[in-house]
Amino acid sequence: MDYESSLNTSNDIRISHEINEAIFNLSAMSLDLICVILAQIEKYDTEYKFYKLNISTIEKRINRKLNRDSFKKSVKELESATLDISSESIKWFEIFNFESSHGILEIKLNEQLKPYLLNLESNFVLAKLDSILNLNGYYSKRFYLLLAQYKKMQKCKYDLIKLHKILSTPNSLQKLYSNFKSRVLDFSMNEINKNTELNVEYEENKIGKSVNSLDFRIPKVDKSKVELVDNDFKEVKQNRGVNAVEDWLKNN
Repeated sequence: MDYESSLNTSNDIRISHEINEAIFNLSAMSLDLICVILAQIEKYDTEYKFYKLNISTIEKRINRKLNRDSFKKSVKELESATLDISSESIKWFEIFNFESSHGILEIKLNEQLKPYLLNLESNFVLAKLDSILNLNGYYSKRFYLLLAQYKKMQKCKYDLIKLHKILSTPNSLQKLYSNFKSRVLDFSMNEINKNTELNVEYEENKIGKSVNSLDFRIPKVDKSKVELVDNDFKEVKQNRGVNAVEDWLKNN
């Protein structure tokens, strides 16, 4: 099987609305790795590429050193990671292997996801990989993707129950809205507004005293903010770009 050993520098991610609102729960690092692979899909691709990547190649794209233990945890998570889409649970990857002795990751996306990732002409989200990588929190990354879906409309509304389902928030955050608001909602909005091209505001809708839905407003993207975010990302890349293959091999 032919394979790719390098990553292109594309900053665009195109995914269908169905995948964007699918139910899945991953660590922030695992979601970053998935998004890096999704950014490799070009607009008119009809087939997936098969990747054999060493750790330094991944590091250069995500702009940080990969902690050995955290990376192993993400690899283990992604080997069996699924998303619930169209009433079906589908694995993200058809091939996902890690050769620890050589520090090589073998990846190929699942064929079942082709209708949701390839040749998308409508009902898709166009998001920026660098913006996702600029965010620290998993919920921030998912909120960014959800809200990027409505950039052109500049507004959207989410029922709180549906939002909890999409984000796979634990019961502790579902039972007490104040916890969800401070630990997930406000934290994510602050991160997105500071570190991405989006500017987001939200308003709570209540039935009685209980919040049941959220209205989000996404004013037109400021091009100067896009340039600022891009420049910040490039600066981070220059400062953090390291080769961790030797470190990895020393510890294995």
